[in-house]
Amino acid sequence: MKGQEKRKIFTLNALSLDRENIQQSEDGKRTIIKGYACHFGTPNHNFEVVTEDSFRDFFGELEKGGQMPVFNYQHGFDLIGGWDRIEADDKGLVVTGHLVNDVALVRDTIMPLMLDGVLNSLSTEGWADWDSIKEHYDENGNFEYYTIGKFMLTGISLVGLPADFAATVDVQNSLLLERKNRTAAPVETVEVEEDKNESVLNPYILNY
Repeated sequence: MKGQEKRKIFTLNALSLDRENIQQSEDGKRTIIKGYACHFGTPNHNFEVVTEDSFRDFFGELEKGGQMPVFNYQHGFDLIGGWDRIEADDKGLVVTGHLVNDVALVRDTIMPLMLDGVLNSLSTEGWADWDSIKEHYDENGNFEYYTIGKFMLTGISLVGLPADFAATVDVQNSLLLERKNRTAAPVETVEVEEDKNESVLNPYILNY
């Protein structure tokens, strides 16, 4: 496959955004947020696994002056702010960005939901080179997860339902709402022979 045929559009991992990391800019025009956009080495609910190496080409493009990912809402077309810093630590991608408070969607919908604690998760989106995707199976031949070797990040979205169901949401500083508690253990890279005729793809992939 060539060009666009090698690309798949993905919705990837998400982690909760702690309310303690939400603050206003001095002029009150921006809401500053910081959190993990995705984490490394652990399958999410869509059976996807990424590592720091998955984003090597993405960071390479940023160093050359490439465009930062867009900051959108619920993986839609509504731009609600911008991302100011993206870096990798031993756990995942740490992102710092800002919401623009004068945007009606931010003011009337997003901020009330964030302050109530029901909207505070991040989810990454972008495209992966098809040839970099490897499927992994257990000893009985059952599909377990697939690793993504090359992922180009195009957007980081504020979402209500993340792919990582182990994320927790801090509500009113007194109630800890835990989504389905599925804490997956880190996985090791396993070399397997990929059968593209029987490829297992997650339901969030859009083919272009």
